Amino acid sequence: MLVRKIHRLLPAAFAMVICSHAIAQVAYPDVYINDVDWTSGTRFFTVPQRIISPGDANLPASTTEAAHTEFISGTEIRLTPGFHGGDLTGDGRFRAWIDQGLGVPEDVIAISPDPTTHVVENVMHVEKWEKLELALKLPQEYRDAIDQFFGNYYSNGVTNASTPGNIDDVHDLNPFADDSLQLVMHLTSPSGAQRIKWGFYMTEAMWTVEPPTPDALLVDDTSDPLLSHNIHFRFAPDEEGTWQFALSIKAPHTVNMANEALAEVHYNGYTFICDPPLADNKGYLSVNPNNRRSLWFKTTEEPFMGLGTNIAHPLVSTPGELKFKNFDLMRRSIEDLHSGGGNYARIFMMGGAFATEWQNLGVYDHYRAPQCYDNAVHIGNCQNQNWALDRVIDQAHTNGIYVQLCIDPYPPIKVYENTNWHSHAYVDAFLEPSRIPQGSGTYDMKQFFYSIDQSDPQNPVRLYDSGVFYYWKRKYKYIMSRWGYSVNLAVIEPFNEIDQILTYAPTNISDPNFPEYNTTCPENRLNWLEDPYLQTTIKDWLTDIAHYVRGPVTDPVSSSLGDTTKLFLLSYALADPSQLAHYIPFTSPGVDLIDAHKGYGSDVIADQGQPDGKMNDAYDSAHDFWNSFPELNSPLGERKPFNHGEFSHNTRVNLGTFHDDLEKIFLNYDVSFHNEIWASAFSGKFAAGTSWNWYRIFWWQDALPRPPANPFSPVFQQHHPQGYYSNVLGGTDLDPNGASNYIDVGGLAIAIPNRKLTHHFKPLADLLMLPGVQNFQFFTWDYTPHKLYSASDQIECYYLQSSDDVMAIGWVHNLNAWVMNSFYLSTGLNNENFLGCDPPNLLPQTIEITGLLEDHNYYIHWFPTRMNSTICPADAEDLDQNGSVTLDLSSAMLGGTYNNYLDTLHSDYAFIISPFPEVKSLTLPTVEQVRPSDWDFTLFPNPTRDELFVRLPDDKPKSIVIYDLAGRQINVWSSVIGPVQHLPITEIAKGAYWVRVSDGSNSKTKQLIIH
Repeated sequence: MLVRKIHRLLPAAFAMVICSHAIAQVAYPDVYINDVDWTSGTRFFTVPQRIISPGDANLPASTTEAAHTEFISGTEIRLTPGFHGGDLTGDGRFRAWIDQGLGVPEDVIAISPDPTTHVVENVMHVEKWEKLELALKLPQEYRDAIDQFFGNYYSNGVTNASTPGNIDDVHDLNPFADDSLQLVMHLTSPSGAQRIKWGFYMTEAMWTVEPPTPDALLVDDTSDPLLSHNIHFRFAPDEEGTWQFALSIKAPHTVNMANEALAEVHYNGYTFICDPPLADNKGYLSVNPNNRRSLWFKTTEEPFMGLGTNIAHPLVSTPGELKFKNFDLMRRSIEDLHSGGGNYARIFMMGGAFATEWQNLGVYDHYRAPQCYDNAVHIGNCQNQNWALDRVIDQAHTNGIYVQLCIDPYPPIKVYENTNWHSHAYVDAFLEPSRIPQGSGTYDMKQFFYSIDQSDPQNPVRLYDSGVFYYWKRKYKYIMSRWGYSVNLAVIEPFNEIDQILTYAPTNISDPNFPEYNTTCPENRLNWLEDPYLQTTIKDWLTDIAHYVRGPVTDPVSSSLGDTTKLFLLSYALADPSQLAHYIPFTSPGVDLIDAHKGYGSDVIADQGQPDGKMNDAYDSAHDFWNSFPELNSPLGERKPFNHGEFSHNTRVNLGTFHDDLEKIFLNYDVSFHNEIWASAFSGKFAAGTSWNWYRIFWWQDALPRPPANPFSPVFQQHHPQGYYSNVLGGTDLDPNGASNYIDVGGLAIAIPNRKLTHHFKPLADLLMLPGVQNFQFFTWDYTPHKLYSASDQIECYYLQSSDDVMAIGWVHNLNAWVMNSFYLSTGLNNENFLGCDPPNLLPQTIEITGLLEDHNYYIHWFPTRMNSTICPADAEDLDQNGSVTLDLSSAMLGGTYNNYLDTLHSDYAFIISPFPEVKSLTLPTVEQVRPSDWDFTLFPNPTRDELFVRLPDDKPKSIVIYDLAGRQINVWSSVIGPVQHLPITEIAKGAYWVRVSDGSNSKTKQLIIH
């Protein structure tokens, strides 16, 4: 029970000191109450820290007249010179007292940011959009009730089956049940807006060996200094200035062993200051409303193209066994992606890696997962996996990688049951009882999403606050409380390939010849008929779960979460947009992004040596999706950004006894992955390079097979006495058996070191960051994708054109440059072909880009697509002014082999067509931009057609000039005065322009779009 001692107020001229505990460790900063003059209202400051008022005599604090003020500390209160409490009237009251029941200062500690660098003059400072993390120690009564819960839930130990029937609902407290243990952070922003964030219960983990060996596993850390601080709050402020916050802890449904209610805990009076953001933190991603194709940073309106790949999950040999080598490889992969120019990654929350809940319903802790195929039992701990995911998310933030997090990669689908979803908590609890016929038939998959109240058979009702949807909400609340703060957790993908789920489409797994037969458990080798109501049910579920995450906060316990920063993505296995009924869930207003997987595989093309047409197919698929799925009920027909989230090649070819996926082996210098990145970037998608061959791209150990031998090659016979090439990362001679990679190029033995592929993002990232692209804001505004493809000419070109037809950016590629024309695969005879490809049939090698603006000269800029590549076609100027531009590659024709054996193959180039001459370092002529923070102007509307308003910062005379993209003056207004200017622009042609405003001392330039 709380012990309350009321102390008489001393005269304000004297310092009042009330002490009770010594500080044992660094706690959250003390509470300083300065510069206030309260004459009414009620204010309680209740903290275990010291309360000091004022901290500076020059910032006095007073509480007088009808103000009701109480200072309550668990430790110490100092009323210093400058404080005045008195002259009270009516209900006015002031009390200052010690309550030892509040605990000691170190009960509330700061985890992030580092207090040693971010506490200034006793005030915590946090940069905008960075993490503020607090850890709180619960009172002993709470800890006892939680210990009792775990003791009863795992009454036979954590390595045996859990015993939920032993739970004492009155005295045991499940710390993961958000309606039982209510952890609430109340915040007041600098502008006075009220926020609510939720805390979460967590435990610490450690590796079985320190420093960890590759095979070290995660176990509970019972010696961590934070062991007793199980309650954490994470928040990223989005408004600069002084924030106030309070913490509250409740367990209204639990009593102690004396049957007394657990005392509520309230800490009120904390502050921190939100400073300007770090230079590399631009805030949250959102859909770019100007083009509905791409993403941008909502606050800064800077465009974002996702450059990255699936990292998925660590290779887990048995569920629950997250080995250090795989965890470390994942973090290294994030670093590799960043160093190569990438910024985007897709990560799975697998049952054996990163899942929050597995087998045990609503308990995010130890689990014992039986596997059906061998009756084996695997032990894991979701808390330890979440501890690992904490570090992965931090690593992504450090490296500027934005994460697409797949929450439930393997729900009950037609494959992988025996290794993945057999122990899914919701299967046991909600699907097994719903088999049709009862106990022996197929599932009613609708009850994976909603439980149904069938008390009135004529009027069944979905349950939202009980049944399975209740547990979905709890799970999402935990995920958002623990990781939702991070700007780098950008996209939520509820399921991987939702159309693989059972009964979404007809699936007969009863046939032993069916490919998925042996990957499902015997009881589910059935004929699964299509449920005609399932697709609509999933659509409704997506709408409801997205609203739960984003909807307004009305109650600390049962309301929505109020987090509008996360994008929801839905992925599919069938990438055929013509089957509209298949994609009913796309029409949910809760879905922001579409991700149809486009994996490729063809024995026929590979064996016949035909040129690769897969990019052409992918372009058509993306274009068809874009046209087929406008946003539901939108009067504007707004569409949702699209991506091929699994764009992997899967080229199979028979090389003697070897018949496998060539993209897994010996692609040190790519081909498929390289082409995938560049074609994706200019096909109108929001991301590029999202391959599934992550083990190859990052060269994960133990993940790649040995390349097959080439016994026909004299070089192979001479340099490979062991009879195989190397599959070891690094140089050519690192294999312990002495194998290395030498191939025969014109009789020369060329050494090929094994290496990663992430560097292929760098040239594309550099291209997108060119000053000309940035200044013109090409990706900020609307654009349309185009392609030129000719199988007979053996050439392809994909490009994006601005909607005003001013500018184009794209990629041209020789179709002969594909996997079957690389290394030893091209002939299988005496000579291997090192990165060689025949020139295309197109002669002369020219391409015509049409639909640009007439009466404009255009400059053609060429760019390399590979690291260390220095030879491109010559930049040129097209003077025809007829709206078309000829791309002439004659000065560096496509095809052939270049002799320095680096990434200089003449197979593809990037290009930019623009009306200004130097896109690589463009600065607008005559525009000296001075950008003081308090001097600005506004253009509206923008884009516009008939009229333009300019709002000016003051009444000082100014000049307003409109320039075209070549820097020519279109219109000039001199000595304008007044806060708002109305400018006629009806005579100006549509297109992109620059507007410069200057008052002689200050100037600023902004882009104007006339459509």
